[in-house]
Amino acid sequence: TTLIKKMIQEAYCGEQMVLIENEFGEIGIDGSFLKDAGVDAIPTNWTELLEAYCAETAVKKLPPVKRLYRAIVKRLPQSFKTWISLRPAYLTTYQENKRRIRSAGRQIVYLLDTPCHDNLGDHAIAWAQRKFIEKALPDAMILELPIELVDMHLKFIRRHIRPDDLFCFIGGGNFGDAYLMHEYSKRKVCQLFPDNRVIIFPQTISYSDTPQGHRELELTQKALRPHRRLTITARDSVSHQRAKQWFPEAESILTPDIVLSLAPVEADVPRKGILCCLRRDTERNDSVWAGDVVTRLAADGHSFTLSDTAGEGRVSQADRHGALEKKWREFCGAQLVITDRLHGMIFACITSTPCIVLDNYNHKIRNFYRSWLSDIPYIRFAEQAEELLPLTRELLELGNASWDPGLLAEKYAPLWDALREDPA
Repeated sequence: TTLIKKMIQEAYCGEQMVLIENEFGEIGIDGSFLKDAGVDAIPTNWTELLEAYCAETAVKKLPPVKRLYRAIVKRLPQSFKTWISLRPAYLTTYQENKRRIRSAGRQIVYLLDTPCHDNLGDHAIAWAQRKFIEKALPDAMILELPIELVDMHLKFIRRHIRPDDLFCFIGGGNFGDAYLMHEYSKRKVCQLFPDNRVIIFPQTISYSDTPQGHRELELTQKALRPHRRLTITARDSVSHQRAKQWFPEAESILTPDIVLSLAPVEADVPRKGILCCLRRDTERNDSVWAGDVVTRLAADGHSFTLSDTAGEGRVSQADRHGALEKKWREFCGAQLVITDRLHGMIFACITSTPCIVLDNYNHKIRNFYRSWLSDIPYIRFAEQAEELLPLTRELLELGNASWDPGLLAEKYAPLWDALREDPA
């Protein structure tokens, strides 16, 4: 408050000022602190003002402060604007979920942090994870909560929690400091529900070697370590070692990515050409030669199609399976896939499509390949640029490939046992 008063008196003297800050908790106290300090503050609900962005009201008819907020919102990330526009639908879902929780009368498995974004790798995880839980716990009710909806449900869930209710976090690559919304969610659930089992499905665990990475790891350790019924599932040997080292109090198990538990995918389409499934996001490894793939293929006379497992528009839970089937059909129609996506490699596996794999920035693809897929003859990892074209020619001549899910089926036994554990 001293700093704010000084800014108002000296830096912004005579001007109107809007202070945006996080009133964390059910009862706001910072506004009263400002008033007590002599600051003429008018508390305004941030959410209500943001909703003005979605209203059809003309800007000129809005009060001055709402006009200012509207100008601010125009500069917000598109993901936050999407959240605002979907908030009415989220509230409807919340009311329906409250009814389901009240009337469940049986064990509830809360499937947490599932995606509504455009990454089909994450959607494949959510799809496979749900199928796996349905087989392991056929009598339980599964309640899926996307990452945007988890926080608004926790207070109600806490009032109606049962001893045998189970929390299952989505697997993937979100255990670390790269995707902090997922990190916050894990911390909060472990702190609020210390007596219920919590299972984190197969994950890559990766914290950056930076001050922020070290700080986030310490915060997560502080939140997770007291929980005595926590199971952390790693999907590669490096992450498994990290789980045992950083979270020694938790049960640490090792299984493949949950998508590899799905049955083989087939489509009646002819195979033709090369499918380059290359990422364009922050996980791309710009220090290697992956960006040169297209140039090398073209120079060698190969025909190819560019694709990705993300970036084709937001996918809802209702649209998930259709979007996945469309992408898997695309993989089934290729003679060869070249990818730096972990789930590009996995989609190639389950569609029996020969694949050349390139690494990403934190080596999760290399670690996963070495842990589970290095003995699959039609999946090959390219360490150097010089390997690309020879591997391309070799795999194009390979002929029919075939995925056998039995190769890894027994590797999921620790996760199956964790789900089936007596909740008492």
